[in-house]
Order: sequence, then C-alpha cells, then structure tokens
Amino acid sequence: MYTHFWDEHVNGHHKHLATSRDPVCHEVGANLYYAVPKAMFMTHVTSYKREVERLRALNNGKPISIIHNLTNNRMFYYFVFNLALGYTIKQTLGYKALKWQLVYSYMGAMYLESVNYLEHYGLRRRMDKSGIMESIGYQHSWSGVSSPISFRIQRHSDHHAHKFRPY
Repeated sequence: MYTHFWDEHVNGHHKHLATSRDPVCHEVGANLYYAVPKAMFMTHVTSYKREVERLRALNNGKPISIIHNLTNNRMFYYFVFNLALGYTIKQTLGYKALKWQLVYSYMGAMYLESVNYLEHYGLRRRMDKSGIMESIGYQHSWSGVSSPISFRIQRHSDHHAHKFRPY
C-alpha cells in the first residue's frame, strides 16, 4: 500500500538524489524518528506535484480539468488501488485482517524509508557556479552489507551511479 514509491523512486529520487529536493536524502543530524515519517509524507507530495506537471504537459500547459485529472492521474489510480485492496480484504477476511494489512503496510513503508535514511544520510551533491548539480556518482549513496533482509543492498551506490544497469 505504498504504490507511489515506484514512480517516486524512478522519476524523483533518481533525478534529485543527494539534493534538498529529494525527500529521502536527509541532512547530517536529522533524527530517524522525524526523517522517516517526513519522507513518507513528502514522497507522496512530490509524486503528486510531478504528476500534476505531467498532466499539464499532456494538456499543452493549459489548466487541467477534474475529469482529465482523474482519468489520467497515476496518483489517483494508486489511491483507488489501495482503497480497493483494503475494501476487498475487509469484505473477504474481515475487519481484523484489514487492520493487520494496514499495520503490515505501515511497517513495510517504515522499513523501506529507514533503509533510504541510512543509504542517503548526510550526502549532498555540489552545485557549480552556473547552478548545475554535479553528476551522480558512487559518493552520493552509501552501500551496505547484503543480508536476506536487505536484498542486494551492497550494490546500492552502483544502482545510483549507473541507474540503467540491471540491479
């Protein structure tokens, strides 16, 4: 139930890695218990804003109507999918199962954003005199030790430095 993450990871995080525009990259001193909920909220906000920009571009820069917004908006479909999933779970397995699905989903999102916190903590790209950010390299994300819990995390820096390479 964190369906926006794919879009946010590929179109937001990979573009704005190690900058203040990336909600999962935190400054030195950022508290984990503040940074993770903030990232969970702000990834939704940035995904929605990016989706509005995409819809405006599809509409040649003109204001987008509610109907156009709903029929083409990925964030709307993510929301509907999660609502349908929750409804289906409640109807077929009961309220207790829905409660556990919500707990499980929250814990999964917390784990995911906690890993993002660790992988990007305190790292920033430099900006040159003309306002251009330096290219993404290995130094803009931390790699870790692989384990059954954190699948292939040891290739994290490579994943960002060469984002088109199969991960």
